[in-house]
Amino acid sequence: MVTPDAATTIERTYHHPHDDLTVRRAITRIIATHLKPDHHHNWSNFNYDLTGAHFHNADFTGAHFRGITDFSGAHFHGERTSFAEAQFHGGWTSFADAQFRSKEWTGFRDAQFRSKEWTSFARAEFHGERTSFDNAQFRSKEWTGFNQAQFHGERTSFMEAQFHGGRTSFGFAEFHGERTSFAEAQFRSKEWTGFVGAEFHSEEWTLFARAEFHSEETLFDSPGAWNNVYFDWDPDPEDPEAVKGTKPDNVTPHNWPPTVVEPVP
Repeated sequence: MVTPDAATTIERTYHHPHDDLTVRRAITRIIATHLKPDHHHNWSNFNYDLTGAHFHNADFTGAHFRGITDFSGAHFHGERTSFAEAQFHGGWTSFADAQFRSKEWTGFRDAQFRSKEWTSFARAEFHGERTSFDNAQFRSKEWTGFNQAQFHGERTSFMEAQFHGGRTSFGFAEFHGERTSFAEAQFRSKEWTGFVGAEFHSEEWTLFARAEFHSEETLFDSPGAWNNVYFDWDPDPEDPEAVKGTKPDNVTPHNWPPTVVEPVP
């Protein structure tokens, strides 16, 4: 800028933030609001490509996604992330390689995954104190996959979740933290449900109490770790002589409990 004194020149440099959190949060709120089924300008029928996006305290509670939905590689930070009561329809839904790092909790409670093809959380990582898929319904027609997903929070819960469709896989998934619960979950995928190679590291317990296994095959073979895992047919740790149920014939391995196979470095 040139001043009235021609001999004096003042230079001003303006720095614009490359990552404006306020703007990103505003955009997220606008999208989430328009995804509510009762919004008069509803955007649910669009496809959403949000690959690699960064979200802070994302709140998609009650959102309806009816097109292809892609959150692959997305990062979720802040205190909380919510997809509670969200519905996913359309061709397919992907949270593959997503990072859920909200400090307090990540919630998919009562969410419904009804894609015409598949739903994927492959290689997704869940951190923070709690992760909840309680009462979620996985009904994608072909498959639902949590292959190689990692759960690191203190508590992870799939209580009363329902798994339908052709196949469900938690192959080589890792469960850490204090407690993991699949209590009263229903595994109803027609062809198979698989936890092959999964690692169960929970400090207190991983619980499958009153879970139902209706797939043609349910596989827990060759786990990478099997610490404090309890099913209805396992002896009660406090009363080893008491066994509440019988292992279904469609659950493998037939020689129970499964033999741990150390992961290859």
